[in-house]
Formats: sequence, structure tokens, C-alpha cells
Amino acid sequence: MEHSFAGTPNPRADYHVLAADGHDVSSTNTSVSREDLQSPQGDIPGSLELEKYNKSDKNIYTFHRAKPGILSILADITADGAPLALIVLSFIVLRLDGKEPRDREELSAWENTVTVLGTLFPIIFASIIGRLTYETARWKLERGAALGSLEQLMGSQTVGATLLTQIKLRALNPLSVGLILIWACSPLGGQSILRMLRTRYESNVHPSDLVYFDTNAQSQPSRVDKDDFRPEVRNVKFPFLDTNGGHDWHNLSGNVENADSAFYSALIGIPINMPLPANATFSLESSYINLECPDVTLSTTQNATGSYFQWPDQGDEGKKEWRNGTWGGFDVPEGSVMGAWAIAVDTFVDSYWTNDTLTQERFGLNQETRLLGGTERRPSMFENETDIEVDQARLNLRAQPGVDYATGATLKLLAYCNVAQKYVESRVACDSSAEQLNCSVTAQRPSRRRHASEYITYLSFPQIFRYISKEMPNATALGEEYPSLALQHLNNVGINAINYVEDDQMFSKVNNTLFSHHLGQILNTYILASQMDNWAIGGVTKHQKVTIPVDYSSLVEAYSVSLPWMGLCLLSCFLLLIGGVLSVIFANMVTGPEVLGYASTVLRDSRFIDMPPKTGQMSAIDLTNREKQTRIRYGFTKEKTDGELLIGVGLEETTEPIRNRPTGG
Repeated sequence: MEHSFAGTPNPRADYHVLAADGHDVSSTNTSVSREDLQSPQGDIPGSLELEKYNKSDKNIYTFHRAKPGILSILADITADGAPLALIVLSFIVLRLDGKEPRDREELSAWENTVTVLGTLFPIIFASIIGRLTYETARWKLERGAALGSLEQLMGSQTVGATLLTQIKLRALNPLSVGLILIWACSPLGGQSILRMLRTRYESNVHPSDLVYFDTNAQSQPSRVDKDDFRPEVRNVKFPFLDTNGGHDWHNLSGNVENADSAFYSALIGIPINMPLPANATFSLESSYINLECPDVTLSTTQNATGSYFQWPDQGDEGKKEWRNGTWGGFDVPEGSVMGAWAIAVDTFVDSYWTNDTLTQERFGLNQETRLLGGTERRPSMFENETDIEVDQARLNLRAQPGVDYATGATLKLLAYCNVAQKYVESRVACDSSAEQLNCSVTAQRPSRRRHASEYITYLSFPQIFRYISKEMPNATALGEEYPSLALQHLNNVGINAINYVEDDQMFSKVNNTLFSHHLGQILNTYILASQMDNWAIGGVTKHQKVTIPVDYSSLVEAYSVSLPWMGLCLLSCFLLLIGGVLSVIFANMVTGPEVLGYASTVLRDSRFIDMPPKTGQMSAIDLTNREKQTRIRYGFTKEKTDGELLIGVGLEETTEPIRNRPTGG
């Protein structure tokens, strides 16, 4: 937009005219020549140029922008470059989400970067948006605008000033609302940068194989093809299945590792092999023998009842056809040491299933595959069999826990238990560190796979039960002066207890449920140990282990980007970018000088100080630098209207102060 000046009128009396060099030309009614207006002395820096056109014998002056200076170019670049840099950095931070820092130095560098940018953001925001409001006000002023809107824009240079200006002007319009919302992004943007990047610990999941011991393995296995476990082996103890839990998952509450000893189906665990350090949650299958002993009695030998156990000599068990309903097992020998005990079972599988020749033909086994872990002599051989009638076996326990000191009679313990094989699916959670691996069962349910009847157990095979009946009682520290560890455990003292219990006090109060669990633990522990043989810790054969694919997870520190804070950060940065672009546009669309918001504006606009025309082309800062030694005052000038002095801004020496002015003047 062009401004035209058709000549310049002579200054009125008592006006002060400043020449181009800033000196006082006249304080009286003095004419200023056209040449003085056209050619001021000295060089005048500025961003505008004044040109004269001669048209119809009239001199017409017009302003147009000169080439921008270095500072103006730098301001434009900064107004657009700073928001772009913040946006690019925000997207780089967004891509960090979920990634692991290479090292602590990288993490520290990002934390410092975010902290510094969060501190600088309000400063950058105020610089760019403050420039936008100022340049917008200049642009509106050249095209004509309401004084109120100009004051709103000029008063909105900071967050606090924006609020105070709207309150003082009592302004409630779209411009005031927009200014408040824009400036609200200054503190919110700074906070969003500070809060957008954090770290969290998350699971690093990777697939692998988990190996655990197969509880359906053959008892007393062969030692061929030994495949060693890795050192990261832990034995996981499995609880008894809650029979009231139905067929759905039953969560195990509380600290399973510190549960009562009767909670577990065996006193040792199943070996599980997994890498370290890693965390994993997986499901696996296992089985155990479950006993229910409703009949437990303690008596003296004088009135004890029950038939003796019977068992053929070594080598004859494969030839004898067992008549179910009679007790088969090694009895407590006459005159045995105190604390001796024995077990017997009254039901076995048909002799057809104990004949090696017949079973090898039926299952297609040969001598090599049988040694490598064939299906014979374990319940799994009946998984696919149908139309087989099975009766539930009973187990008979006989023990001599001690002597009745009152009568001198030997105490005799009799227990009758129902036997069943339980198949369980357990959910196991493993938590590992660099030093150790801790695994525990968190939930259980009945197995949903196909299995043999639960009435067929390891005790149903004469070849297996012969060794159990003969060797297991001898493996529990028999002694002549105290009950064996097995009897102490059955007495609910606990396997870890060392306290001695008097003979005549044992089994005085029997809890049938605990007795059943403890006897089942002893039996399952012996069977499980015999299955694992001498490699319970060091290794197992390949037919004794189960390999399942699992996803391991280990806790790692990773970057965490808050999406809400990141969204607010990007919103503030894009708003800042728009403000920067608009400030550049408005700054380059304005033609006139900077007449808003500078002290030199008072000098430029004073009615009582005449300035050379070319000073209109100067920026506010340039004008201040040129006239910085000129002293001005707001007060009473010498011009009178109806005998009264006028108030305004004039030169200090010709303007009287508004305070302490003598009267009568």
C-alpha cells in the first residue's frame, strides 16, 4: 500500500523542526525548504525508501520496502526453523517408544535434551508468537483497524500480559479467546516436552524351547543316549489338584513357595530347563498318584487284624497270575526294627499286559526301542485302549511306630487307601535373574488330553510295585531307637522337623486328609526319583523329557513415550510453526515504519516536534539510535489555545513539566 505526500506544509509557530542530523533547526516560525525535506543530511538507515515522482507539476512521495537486512532474515529463519526442529525432534522421540537404550550414556543424553528443550520452549514460543502479534498489529494498522483490537494484539506479548490485557479491556470476543488459547500452549507445550519421554521396564519376549521331565516316563529307565540338562535346571513342585475346582482353571492364591508341605504332590520337583536370565509363563502336563485313606487305625499286636502280605520269589512274579482282591507286597518281617513299615496293593493289571513278548508284538516294539523307553509297564500304554474293565486298587499300609510303654505291647498302624492316578495341566510362571531361577505353579486344572483310566497307576504293574514295596521302606532311614523319617512325616511332624516324638504319642490324633497327602507324597517322591534315576539333577534320557515351545521374557529398560503428552507437544509445535510462518508473512507485507510499541514512536508522532520526511522510512530502533541524545518531555508546550497551554511531548528545554509548574504563566 502506498502513502502519498503532496508537498510538506510549513511548520507552525513555536514548533521545533529537527534536521536530518538530529539538531534543532528552528524554534520560531521558520520555513523548511523542499530541498531539506528531500535531501536530509547524512545517511539514514532503514528498511524503507522514499521516492519522489513529478506528476502534473506536483511532487508525490511514496514508500516501498527496501531489501531486508541480515537481522530481519535471521529473524525469519528462526521463526520457521525453530518450530520445524522441534517437530522433527518430537517424531524422533516418538520412534524411540519401546526401544532399548544402547547404554546409560544414551539414556542420559536424551533425558538432558528433553529437559533443556522443555526449559527453552516457553522462551521460543514467546519470541515467535510475540513477533506474530506485533507484526499482525502493524499490518492491521496500515489497513485500518479498531483501536481495541490493536491494543489487544499489542498487549498480548506474554502469557500473563495476554490475560491482563483482556481483563483490563473487558474484551470477550473471538480475538481474545484465540489469543488466550494460543498463549496457553506455551506452558502446556513446555510441560509436554518434559513429560513425553520416560523409561519403563517391559518384557523382552523371544521364542525358545523349554524342557521338562515327563512324569509318565518309565520307572527305573535305561541309561542309554544320555542328554545332559543345561545348568539352568530347577525342580518345580506341583500341588495336589483341588478336586472341588471343577474342570476350569483354579488359581492358586498366596505364596505357593511357602505353602504347607501337604500342599504338594511330592517332596521333590520336576526338573525344568530354561535359559537365564528370562521370564516365562507356560503350561505343562504332569501326573501323580492320589491316595484317599478313610480308614487309619492304631492298635497293639494283641488285637491287630489283617492277613499277611504275600509276594513270590524273585523271578516268579512274571509267571504267577495274580488273583485280584488279595494283598500283594513285602510284609514287615517278624522281629524287625522299630519303625519298620510296609505297603501292599490288592489289584494289578492282567498278566497279558506284563508279558514282554505279547506287549512287544502289540505295540510293535523290539528290544532296542523297549530299552529306549517303550510304552510298556506304565499307564500310558492304555491311552488308546477301549473296552477295558478296571477296578480301583486299594493300598494297605502296615507300620510299627513304637511301643506302648504302659503295656509293653508293640503299636501297629493300619491304613487302607484308595489309589488313583491324577493327570493335571499346570500353569507355571518362572522368574529369573542372573543368579537364580524361581518357578512356581500359579493355576491348575484337570488335563484335557486323552489318558488311561485313573484307576491304572504305576502300582498296577507287579514288576514295578515289587521294587517299590521292597525298597521304599528301606530308603527312609530305619532305626532301632526312633521312628523312621517316613513315619514321622506321616505323623504330620513334617519332613524338615528334627524334634523327636515319643513312640506312644505317635498317631494318637490322625487327620485322615493330611495322612493321605503325606503318604501320597512319600510314594510319589520315590516313584519320581526312580524315574529320574541318577540324573535327577544332571540329565535325563531323551525319552524322559518333554520339549515344548515357549516365549521367554526378560525385563529390560526401554523408552516409554506418553502419547497424550506427545500429542500436546506436537499440537504446540505445529501451532508455533504456523505462528512463525504468519509472522514472516505479515512482517514482509508491512510497508510503513514501526510505530507501535517503541519509545521513538512518541517522538515520531509528536505534534510539537517536526521531523524530516525521510525519518518516516526509518525503523523504530534506527530512529532511536539516531535521536538517542535528544531529550524530550511530556508536559505543557508553549502553544496556546484560547489562552491555555497545550499538553504533549516536546523538546525538554521548551516543555514545562506538568508538576511544580508555576502559576500565572
